[in-house]
Parts: sequence; structure tokens; C-alpha cells
Amino acid sequence: MKPHLIRVLFLAAVSGASATGAVAQSADRSGAPVAILARAIANQPRIRLRLATGTIVELDRARLEGAALVGRSRTRDNASYRVEDLEQVWRQVGAADRGMAIGAGIGFFGGALGGFALSGICAVSCSRPSGSAQLQGALVGGLVGAVAIGAVGLYAAAPSKRWKSVYKSLPARLTPVMTLDRIGIRLAF
Repeated sequence: MKPHLIRVLFLAAVSGASATGAVAQSADRSGAPVAILARAIANQPRIRLRLATGTIVELDRARLEGAALVGRSRTRDNASYRVEDLEQVWRQVGAADRGMAIGAGIGFFGGALGGFALSGICAVSCSRPSGSAQLQGALVGGLVGAVAIGAVGLYAAAPSKRWKSVYKSLPARLTPVMTLDRIGIRLAF
């Protein structure tokens, strides 16, 4: 086969694949995001959303009406945004899990340091502790510190809230590339 014919056949295959991908993505964008968004914002007193323009808006008592997200914002009583115009949506969730993880990490390192230092203190016979005894003291101290400070972090962060992303619009993934010296498909992640 001639190189020109190969390029023409490749161009036909690429344009057909991108058209098929565009049809599949437009079909997915019509119904699936609305259902995903409806589950994500169900029973949420407040949500935060970023529009395609980059504007961030908080809505109280948001609900979906058709393909539009309707709720009360701080500036308007009845704000309405199309689902296609949404880039990302967040909802408030508890921060206790992060408080426990941060507390456990800090407690482990502090407890390990304390356990290592305390393993060298002797009550009756003062001999230099072995490396395994120091390691054992550090591990026990780390575990005790992780449990204790992790519990403190859990209770300290329990009343706190954080924003968790629950919806993000997907960009078109397949883009045909056709220049004078290149023909192909670009994948966007």
C-alpha cells in the first residue's frame, strides 16, 4: 500500500472512532451525571459547586429539577444552574476520620520516641539496654501513643465538617489530532 492511502484509511478510522466516542460521551452526559448528582446531594442541607466559569457557589437545600440544580444561595432565593454547567460539586461530611488519622500519626511518632527513651531507664539493675529492647520499647510506646492521641483526634475533630468532592464533570477524552505532518488521537486524563 502507498503511504498516502494508509494515511487516508487511518484518518477515516480515527474520525470514526472519535465520532463514536463523542456519541457515547454525550449519551453518558445526558442521564448518568444527573443520577449520580441526585444520589450525591440527597438529604444534604448545604452543598458547594464550581461552575464551568470558575465561580464557586454554596446552595442551601439543593435539589434537582430535570437537568437543573435548584437551591437557595446567599445572593438569591431561587438559584438555578444547569448540570452541564457544573464542573465540581462538594458536600459537607464529618472530619472525625481525618482527626483520628492525624492524631494517630502524631501519637505514634511521639510514643515511639518516648518508648525509646524510657526503655533506657532502669529501676533496679542499671545495664545498657540492647537494641531489641529499645526497638520493643519504641514499638509499644508508638502503639500506645497512636491509640491514645488518635482517640483525642477523633473526639476533637468529631464536631468539625469538611468539604468532600462528590461530583466532577468529565472532559471529552478522545480528541482527533490532524496537522500537516501528524494524524492521531489525543487522550485527555
